[in-house]
Amino acid sequence: MKQDRTWKNRWAGRLARIGYGVGILGYFTITAGAGTVNIEKIEYQGWQNCYRMSNGEVELIAVADVGPRLIHFGFVGGPNVLYVDASTVGKTGGDNWVSYGGHRLWVAPELVEVTYYPDNFPVDVEIAGNKLILTAPPEVTDPALRAQYQSRQEILEQMEDPAFRKSVKFIKQMIVTMSGTGEVTIEHKITNGGLKTESIAPWALSVMTAGGIGIFSTPPYAPHGPGHFLPEQALQIWSYTDLTDPRLKFMKKYITFRQDPAADKPIKFGFSQTQGWAGYALGDQLFVKKLDYYPSETYPDMGASVEIFTNQEMMEIESLGPLVNLKPGETTCHRERWQLFRITPVSQTEESLDRAILPLNLGS
Repeated sequence: MKQDRTWKNRWAGRLARIGYGVGILGYFTITAGAGTVNIEKIEYQGWQNCYRMSNGEVELIAVADVGPRLIHFGFVGGPNVLYVDASTVGKTGGDNWVSYGGHRLWVAPELVEVTYYPDNFPVDVEIAGNKLILTAPPEVTDPALRAQYQSRQEILEQMEDPAFRKSVKFIKQMIVTMSGTGEVTIEHKITNGGLKTESIAPWALSVMTAGGIGIFSTPPYAPHGPGHFLPEQALQIWSYTDLTDPRLKFMKKYITFRQDPAADKPIKFGFSQTQGWAGYALGDQLFVKKLDYYPSETYPDMGASVEIFTNQEMMEIESLGPLVNLKPGETTCHRERWQLFRITPVSQTEESLDRAILPLNLGS
């Protein structure tokens, strides 16, 4: 029994170092940067345990009944720029992966048995200043064991058993920080809770409401000549992507994708990098995620650090961290920074996009 307590304390300490804390309820007001950030526990579309962060202008809602997952982002009182699957709102539990919508954390490369782990279980919540820390229970790949042990505490109590730990994979976490200006920073952390080294990359997917335009920046144009003999950006194309699809448009400064509810086939594209940002224009709102990119590192999917997927229902603006060989107990982290701007509605023309984007001074 003494050895068991020591082991559990060691793992609890390790998880604490990545922010795996106990739930804290209530209403918090934090002065952060240029304004005040409020965090409160609320009900949202049938999920009873959600957390709303707001600086009074922008609001973000995280659902703690499943996840980790962010389910709402928008101006206060305005529409949600994130897509929510109406058929799954309020649902929890079950042993099949559920889309839900919103913003989620996956493991790349895309393998059904790893990537589509069912994140249908409650997450631990900790509030630390203007940070909201959401940590999922360790993933248990054996369905029978997963049915028996679902909470963090139940799983930790079994992890002394090597046979049980053979079924443990990853621990996913989001650390969400809102500044007083409304900018949101999301740290996506994946810890290897198993017994063997895993070659993976963190993969952050924002599922956007239908009807908008995905916007991706191309490298600055330069004429052929010395200093410009090597490529600046790589593109990845999936087998189901039709390059003549009218939703896709290449321009001098931008590559754009239009979400079309009438389209009958999905398309997907990848980019090695997009000059430090990717965006989604929805009416008079522009959602921007700023991204870290490390050119010396290896990325999944033939080098993609940014990916776009769209079908009839929604569009996904995705970013990925570098591939790492993650040893047992180690953690990898991938960061995004979100901003929301008011703009004049845009079309898929360079002039329209320039008018909306250039005044924002976006960049890495």
